[in-house]
Amino acid sequence: ILIFGPTGAVGRAAAIEAHRRGAHIWLAMRDTSKAIPGLDDSDPRYTRLYADLSEPSTVRSAVEESGATSAFVYTLFSSPDAMASSFAALKAGGITYVVLLSSFLVQGLASDEKNMQSFLPRVHSSTESALYVSAIPYAALRPWYFNSNVLWYTAGIKNSAVDLLYPELKHDYLAPSDIGIV
Repeated sequence: ILIFGPTGAVGRAAAIEAHRRGAHIWLAMRDTSKAIPGLDDSDPRYTRLYADLSEPSTVRSAVEESGATSAFVYTLFSSPDAMASSFAALKAGGITYVVLLSSFLVQGLASDEKNMQSFLPRVHSSTESALYVSAIPYAALRPWYFNSNVLWYTAGIKNSAVDLLYPELKHDYLAPSDIGIV
């Protein structure tokens, strides 16, 4: 399994869980020397390799080097083609299944016009649509609100004044690790 973004909370949890289930994990990273908390680097079933989702040639090389057929990826906001080139590289390299970390902001079908109304849902839905067009079978994870997002309020808490984006909104917080385990 090829995991992009293994230093992030969700990618790290996905890597650890798949490893726990017996898979060899290929950690696709821009900086292969970066620490990954909670991951046992001495285990030979973890292999680091260079790849950057914004550079499709490195994506294909990582797939070919690893021999992986499944990949975990995240939405790349800076992609000029909604990651279509990266998905093409995954497919050309031999990936047959993708798990995409998307967002709850995508409602219904990714191609629905309502998903194009504002920036965040547009980026995520465009990425999901590009993955759909690639014809790689996939699952798009659309988590709601990570409990780690409360860290955004650290400065306000220290200053005894927290401005909440939607104070009347009720929702359950998710641990990024819970989504990674999925």
